[in-house]
Amino acid sequence: MNDVITTCKMCNMPCVKFGFNYVKIGKKQCYYCRKCNLKFINPIELKKIRYKLEIISMSIQWWFDGFSLRIIRKNLKIYYGINPNQSTILRWIVNNSQRINNYINNNLILNNSNINFTDETVIKCKGKNFWLWGILDNKSRYLIGYHYTKFRTTREGMKMFRDYKNKIDKPAINLISDGLHQYSKIASKGALNEFPSRVVPLLMAI
Repeated sequence: MNDVITTCKMCNMPCVKFGFNYVKIGKKQCYYCRKCNLKFINPIELKKIRYKLEIISMSIQWWFDGFSLRIIRKNLKIYYGINPNQSTILRWIVNNSQRINNYINNNLILNNSNINFTDETVIKCKGKNFWLWGILDNKSRYLIGYHYTKFRTTREGMKMFRDYKNKIDKPAINLISDGLHQYSKIASKGALNEFPSRVVPLLMAI
C-alpha cells in the first residue's frame, strides 16, 4: 500500500492506494480505507465506460478537429473495429468537454502573442438573438476569452475582457476589432487598465 491519495466515500477518512482492478477496458486504481475496511474504485474515474479512454479521447480530438459524428463513427470502425452510436459519441464529447474546460481554465496560463482579434457574432436560440463575444490569439489560434450574452452592450463586453485578462501572462499590443464602437468604450471605461493594449479597427490594422 502507498501514500494517502483520497478519502473514503463512506466515512470520509483518508485512504491509501490498494492495487488495481483489472476490467475489460483496462485497469482501474483501487483504494482501501483502514477505518471501515472498505475497498473501492477511484471515484474520479469515468463510470460505466464500455470503451477504452484512448478511444474516447481520440473521438473528442476528432470532433474538435472539425469531424462530424458520422465521420468519427466511420473512423472508429476502421481504426478500432468498433461501431458506437452517434449519440454515444456525442455523449462522450458533452460529458468530457466540461471537464477539459475546467482543467484548462484552472491550470493553463497562455503565452500570448502581440496580436489578438476580438469579435462578436449573433446566435439564434429558440427564435431569439443572443451574442457570443470572443478574443482569439493570432499565433496559437486559441480562444482566450469568450462571453455569451443576451445583449450587445458595453457592459456585457467588459465581462469578456475581464475573463481575457485573467487567462493571459501578458497583454497583446494590439486588439484588432471589426470597428464596433463598443470596443473603444470598453477600453475607455478601464477594462484594459494596467494593460498597454490598444483597440484597433480591422481596416486600420491592415
